[in-house]
Amino acid sequence: MHLRDGGVAGEVMSIVWQGRNGHAYDEPVFRHLLARERIRARAGAPLVLLLVELTTPDAGLHRALVDRLFSVLASCVRETDIVGWYRRYRVAAVVLTEVSDASVATASRLIEARVAAALERRLPATVAHRVHVRVHSNRRSAAA
Repeated sequence: MHLRDGGVAGEVMSIVWQGRNGHAYDEPVFRHLLARERIRARAGAPLVLLLVELTTPDAGLHRALVDRLFSVLASCVRETDIVGWYRRYRVAAVVLTEVSDASVATASRLIEARVAAALERRLPATVAHRVHVRVHSNRRSAAA
């Protein structure tokens, strides 16, 4: 599925997963949207990035597993957050948008724990123990 982004004339956005709870972008589009959030961060907005590193070999990521991974991520975050591949088939990510300065540390801890627990419950055990979840932020007080 491709969508037109109203922010940049003619830009085509690729969706790699579409589900009831949301969608996930391919790596180039996700990185483009992350770059936009970094610009906002330079202007003073908090930037919170959740990374889900998959240490499973690429061949182990069949379509059903990718669908489940993004379904779990989408179920753990808000519709306004940005979900996609940071590194295709290696690192999935979520940019938490609209996090206040006061809640960065709390939001970081909560989302990391929520996503880790959900992945452990919903991914096959052979994959779940090879997934590492971490949160990075441009604020010192966040758990990163």
